[in-house]
This record gives sequence, C-alpha cells and structure tokens, in this order.
Amino acid sequence: MNVFLTGATGYVGAAVAKELLAARVEVMALVRTEDKARAVRERGMVPIVGTLEELHRHGETVRRADAVVHTAFDDARGEDTDVRATRALLAAAPRAFVYASSAYNRSPWRFALEGEVVAAGHERLATSVVRLGMVYGGLGGTMPDLFAAAEAHGTSFYMGEGRARVSAIHRDDAASLFHAIVRHQGRGIFEGVDGQPLTARALAEAIAGAVGCRGIASGAPAEFREHTCDVLERDVAVLQTRGASVGWHPRFPNVPAGIRHAYEEWKREVIGVG
Repeated sequence: MNVFLTGATGYVGAAVAKELLAARVEVMALVRTEDKARAVRERGMVPIVGTLEELHRHGETVRRADAVVHTAFDDARGEDTDVRATRALLAAAPRAFVYASSAYNRSPWRFALEGEVVAAGHERLATSVVRLGMVYGGLGGTMPDLFAAAEAHGTSFYMGEGRARVSAIHRDDAASLFHAIVRHQGRGIFEGVDGQPLTARALAEAIAGAVGCRGIASGAPAEFREHTCDVLERDVAVLQTRGASVGWHPRFPNVPAGIRHAYEEWKREVIGVG
C-alpha cells in the first residue's frame, strides 16, 4: 500500500507518517522545501516537493496512491488554500481520502468542507473526516504549556471555574486512527478523541499528579498562550462512537491514563532527561 500524505512534517502528520512507515506503508510526502524533502527522505518517505497551491502539478502522483491523507493546514494562507487543496486532492484521490479537521474549530467554512468531503464519496472512493480533539504528546499542541507552567510554579492551572470540558487524544492514538481508516477504507465522520471528556479542573489534577505539583489553581500564567487559554475555556465534550468500526481502540483510553507518558515524552524532548 502507498499513501499520499500532506503535512508529513507537522505535529499530527509526522505521527501519521511514523505509524504508516512502521506498518511498511510507502508514504509519498508533500513538502514545501528541499530541506524538508531531505528530512522526510531520511525517515524513509518519498518526498514530493510542492505547496498546497501547486497540487495540480502532482495529480498523476496522487492518482497512483492507494489513499490520500490530508493533515496539512497553511496558517499563513488560511481557509481558501485549504478548501482548494482539499478539492484538488478529492478530485485526484483514487480509492480513499481522509481529511483532518477539528473538533475545536467549528467555523462555517470548515463544517461545509467536511460535508463536501463526505458527499464526494462513491462506490469506488471512500471519503472520511477526522475531527481531532486536543491532541497531546511530544512537543506540539496545548499540553506543553500546561507542563511548563506546572514545572515553573509548582502548581497546575485551569481557567475560570474549571468546568469546561476537554476532549483529547494522544498523538500516537490519533495516528493509529488515521491508519485504521485508510486500511479499512472508513467512510463518514470520525471523532478523533479518546471518548472520555474531562473538565479542565480534572485535567489540571491529572497534570499535577504527573508532574508532582503541590496543588491546582485557577489562572493564566505567563506560559499559557492565547490558544491554550481558549482550549481550557471552551466546552467541547465529544464521544468516539465509530472508531471500533475500523478496528481502532486507543492505547490511552483517557487523559489520566496517558498523561504520565506524555509528561515523560515532554521531559525527554524539552528538558532532556528520561
């Protein structure tokens, strides 16, 4: 099997690439620069140099793939580029197409694009959408801010009264979900979450336990970016009901089960201890 992957050097896309390569899937990775081409080649992928706006140049390459996984999003160019890129990939996708969306960003354009993706499916093309929750693990996402603040202040923080619910998934579990959907040609909407939402206060308690803090408190320390505050204040409670249909079961069934592993990952990558 071979997969055409966008975003292979990004936070989620890199994990998807690692998962696919471990399963001996050939990964053709769209990258923007020669430096990134060298990096993905060293990891065992076939680099395809180009941007999301140049996908028309790579139609034949996309059509040779068994599946297309679109995890890239160009923040600088925004929604218009994502819409055009998604449509171009859909038009060329041969058998399966998986679009990485967001459970937190429910903008009208994104909701409409999800509908386009699902509606484009037919007998010979399986199309699906993965609505990712708060992805954690490694260096990306929201969790590093929470760990950094807990380390710096000896206290784990939440926002407001801590009642807003968080729907999350470990990055490795997100990658295995994408792989399962590709392998079984899943169709429709899949919630990219572990299925066990928890309150922001409960999240702070889990982090305190992993880090060894003396307690939890409400507040926004300097380590919190605007994005982090938004995640902790937004009530997003999502259940995972369809993952089992493609044979997917998360390694970490909830954040408390995965938080210590994620903290140790963070320490290894940022602080440099094991």
